[in-house]
Amino acid sequence: MDKMHLFFVPYGYSGAGTYTDLLVSSLRKRPELVVHEVCLDAESVEEFTIEDWSSESEAGEGYRFLFPVISAPLRVNHPDKIPELSLLKKWVKKGISVFHFNSERQYDLAERVRKMFGVKTVCTVHYLPVYYTWNKLAGKNGYDPETIYPSGKRLTELCDRTICVTRFARECLTGYYHLSDKRVKLVYNGCNAQRTELSRKEIRSRLGISSGEFVILFVGRINRNKGIYPLLKAFGRLAEETRNVRLIFAGGGDFSETFAAIDRYHARITFLGKVDKNRLNELYRAADTGVIPSIMEQCSYVALEMMQAGLPVIASDIPGLNELIIDKETGLLVSAGADPEKNETEPIRIDIAGLTESLRYLKENRSIRKKYAHQSRKRWHALFRTEKMVRETIKIYKEVMQE
Repeated sequence: MDKMHLFFVPYGYSGAGTYTDLLVSSLRKRPELVVHEVCLDAESVEEFTIEDWSSESEAGEGYRFLFPVISAPLRVNHPDKIPELSLLKKWVKKGISVFHFNSERQYDLAERVRKMFGVKTVCTVHYLPVYYTWNKLAGKNGYDPETIYPSGKRLTELCDRTICVTRFARECLTGYYHLSDKRVKLVYNGCNAQRTELSRKEIRSRLGISSGEFVILFVGRINRNKGIYPLLKAFGRLAEETRNVRLIFAGGGDFSETFAAIDRYHARITFLGKVDKNRLNELYRAADTGVIPSIMEQCSYVALEMMQAGLPVIASDIPGLNELIIDKETGLLVSAGADPEKNETEPIRIDIAGLTESLRYLKENRSIRKKYAHQSRKRWHALFRTEKMVRETIKIYKEVMQE
């Protein structure tokens, strides 16, 4: 029986990049697949380039196809900016090939692939605009033509299957886009177990953290959607009560407004900028709790990584994120509400008093932290491992190929 040929089209933004790295590296090891990666806007090349990665250790068969920068990023409604796909004709085999897309910006590419090669297509929805979260929190479940996500709708209607990474996203697509249950699948993101050889004591000593400090860890880009300002206000209230707390930010972004919002607690807030995976694993080991006060999330890789590291997590109670963190079991959920005025700068408001109380509660209850940490890792192991994500994704590929 011929092997299935997968052409994976990555999208490198945020969690979608992590998804690509984990999924593709695992799929390449599967004997029933030949995995190719179609890289758009590759800055490393000036002309179409083919890399044979079959010589790499445990890589399996397949090629990496690199198209030079044409449009960065590839934009909707610009078919003239699409790479010359006929260059792939030699490798695309009708009946055993499937293309997997990862952004609504790849719609024109997906449409061209279907017309040119007559192959099956799959897409993953990594992101939903904030108004879907706003609608849910505001109790608005009806179809709203003014806020429908047109580019996302087009891609999901075009592809044979759409993978959603949360149940909430799946409900949005079947409800707003009227797609059939058969065409929209739920596959949670997965991540691998990561451990550092250094002890917690060694890591904290190297970071200048005293043994008695309660360490709160935020990981992600520094922007409003991640709930930075409610977090800073909540931390400020906690810092007024005790000097024995520290807030660590690991992630890039614009720090100018953030610095202005810190007020008088600069000495107890640490900004590390973007860190590599090794350092991040050390931070997970050193922290007492993770915090994710976002106003919009899907299947957050930060949440999954914190869970696999055995951290209790305090998170905003928003659709998607509340599928990962279970209140009073693996962490604590903080109330979030839709601003009735639908203010564009703050459409969803995080309960600052509730966030403060959650931080205080975990600080004062070591046994609860330990309990949540154990349950957090247990939940990751059951639902959010890479192997499970890979197995369920392959099942979808096989399903569309049999139609």
